[in-house]
Amino acid sequence: MNKVIIKSIPIRHHSYYQWLMLGLHEIEKEKQIKLKFRLPFYQFIYYFVLNDYLRRQFFRFISRYQLLLFETYNLEAVFVDEKNQQKKFVFDVADSPFSFETESLINAAVYFKVQCPKLIDEAGFRLTDEVFIPFPKEAIIYKNKIKPAMLGCRRLAWSVKYAALKMGYDHYISFQTENKQQLLTCYFGGATGPAAKTNIAQPVNFDDEGVIMGYFAGKLQHPNEKRYQLFKIIRQMGNQCDARVINKQGVVDDALFLTKDAPVPLKDFTSYIGGFKYNANVSGFRLSIPNRFIESFMVGTAIVTDQLSVKWYQNFEEELVELPEMGYLPNDKVNWDLIQEKLIHLKDVDALKVIKNYNRKWAPTALAKYVVSTLEFDLSKK
Repeated sequence: MNKVIIKSIPIRHHSYYQWLMLGLHEIEKEKQIKLKFRLPFYQFIYYFVLNDYLRRQFFRFISRYQLLLFETYNLEAVFVDEKNQQKKFVFDVADSPFSFETESLINAAVYFKVQCPKLIDEAGFRLTDEVFIPFPKEAIIYKNKIKPAMLGCRRLAWSVKYAALKMGYDHYISFQTENKQQLLTCYFGGATGPAAKTNIAQPVNFDDEGVIMGYFAGKLQHPNEKRYQLFKIIRQMGNQCDARVINKQGVVDDALFLTKDAPVPLKDFTSYIGGFKYNANVSGFRLSIPNRFIESFMVGTAIVTDQLSVKWYQNFEEELVELPEMGYLPNDKVNWDLIQEKLIHLKDVDALKVIKNYNRKWAPTALAKYVVSTLEFDLSKK
């Protein structure tokens, strides 16, 4: 039987790996693999000795005091097939599509990238026609190792154990419904971007949003500004729509838009989203795909988004409608009239197809089977 041996689950980013972890547990129960953990001592204590309360307290402590900064964004593992052939692989959850852990990319056989660029070449990762962020040279050299993955929901549990992950998953999926009473929502965190940093010294850290906004000042505008404009359009589309920006951050506008929008607790988010046919998105945080994609798909809600620059491991179908580019474009270059026209004339959603696509392509077991089959194929080429 094939084995997956987990060698490292970085604590700082542990919730990002839970979709894959649940899928691996599920296919182990189906007797497709044997799942094992051989973690560093501090990770073993965190995941298998502490209880949920102590894990939460420890996580808050390291977050507050910026500890464990040596940890990467990569889950590290080894795949062992039935002939005892081994392949190292990593699962990179960094938000930045242009960011790669170069040592892992060199040493791993397969490098799964959650925010995988549609194109990796010498030109760099495009934010606008005037702004390209360079890829590390290793990404160009070893791009055949890089495989697209996907981003799961925000948190399933405070554990990597099957029972806890499955309980969280079952709660979220319980709000799956084909009966959508409302048309469209958007739910954005902020209306303005971060303050632009000045006097930036080389080498530039493009993982920092403030650095991007300062280094390329005058050539782009932050996606949050487009989110605010989209929020205003949806606010005026009638009572079948609900637009929220949780933090207006000092933005002053008509009285209609000065109300403070109530945040939806994470435990209730799929229940909220499940009532709508569509959930709107504007690509941000280096044009990454956010958690709202899977948190919508899993309850049968489609996504309407601006033009995507990253990809998942299968093509989107009925579950996604693409609008013109927004992202980091200067506001005056966004085709707002066409965007509004397309939103007003959104086609009806077949929620059953969205759900079927979700189960076939994006559920935790689908992700785990894709990872295993990719590794099996890589070994078969030897």
